[in-house]
Amino acid sequence: MRYKTLLRPSAIFVLITTLYLAIYFLFLSGLIGSFLIQERVFNALGFLNLISLIGFSFLGLFLGERIEIQNCNFKVRYQIPETLLFTLILAINVIASVSIYNGVLSNLIHGRSIFSLSFLISLMGNAYRNVIVWGEGYTILNNLFFVSISFSSYYYQKTHYKKYKFIIYYNIVLIVLSSLLYGARIKFVVLFTIVFLNYLRKNKYLKKVNFSKLLIILLAIIFLLSFWGGVRGVVNNVYKKWTDNIFIWNFRVFTDYFVSTTMFSVEGLGSDKNVSLSEIRDNLGPYEIRGYTNFGRYIDIYRSFGLFPFPFLFTFLTSFIYGIVWKSFDKGRKFGLLFYPYVFYFVAEGLRIEPLLVLDFQFILIVMFLLYLLPVKL
Repeated sequence: MRYKTLLRPSAIFVLITTLYLAIYFLFLSGLIGSFLIQERVFNALGFLNLISLIGFSFLGLFLGERIEIQNCNFKVRYQIPETLLFTLILAINVIASVSIYNGVLSNLIHGRSIFSLSFLISLMGNAYRNVIVWGEGYTILNNLFFVSISFSSYYYQKTHYKKYKFIIYYNIVLIVLSSLLYGARIKFVVLFTIVFLNYLRKNKYLKKVNFSKLLIILLAIIFLLSFWGGVRGVVNNVYKKWTDNIFIWNFRVFTDYFVSTTMFSVEGLGSDKNVSLSEIRDNLGPYEIRGYTNFGRYIDIYRSFGLFPFPFLFTFLTSFIYGIVWKSFDKGRKFGLLFYPYVFYFVAEGLRIEPLLVLDFQFILIVMFLLYLLPVKL
């Protein structure tokens, strides 16, 4: 198998969806345990709706991957110089840097030893989440770092100008910092996806997959994510209510995401009313479950659009577009190289969240598209 095949959205979707369903059924059978999810819920109608939505998603990806949109060459009278684009990228970094300082750092540096290990662990455990404003203002604006690293990576490959390389390094450091400050693993995962896919597309795309190296990378990521998720319960000592073994706690908290996400979808899609996240959580476990579970991609779409037919159309059309973006990426075109790392991440989220319904991602994609439309003279 070549990396080209492995990076196809349909292949990733099948792999990750199978993983979600497998872990869910292993939990239902009792082969995988949980400290927080104490009810084993299965709703036949909800499961049928879930499988149907998964099928529409796969169909959209499958068909979209086979559509190739030709480049439309328009004569543009005026093209902005590359130096002006770089100035815009610098401005974006200034805005994002000010935002991360005003949004988080300014609230944390007073009276705290921010360079200590205990402070780092507390950050990862979301101990300071109460001093952070989420989902608006500065939080949204510091996502401009993702816009910057996407365009800097593309133009560095095109021009090999070192100034873009410095911007890339700066963005990596600031996105990792932002991920720690917000206790948001999702930022780290998106960053890794952008960097890793750019590397594979440039250096390994048509080569055979080195499964041993890939497995090591995946295990390292899983360890980091499980540790990061589990440390929340360690920081506030919640884990001691259930076990003295931190490693078992971390592992079960990690698998809880797969179990709870699938279970929420099965429960919610089988209901005749627009159920809330709190209602489902109350039926599954104790209060502590609230910090370790996700609502689910398809139940979120259901709540936003109703059960039929709009969720099916939404999942099909978005997946169809994802397949087209992959085709552009496969051909090495600018649009695909810029946007497919995000599409890859959206697909790899599996059943967990619908990123297109999240304001942070909407903001990133809109700004990226506006910059993409600028005719740049290289």
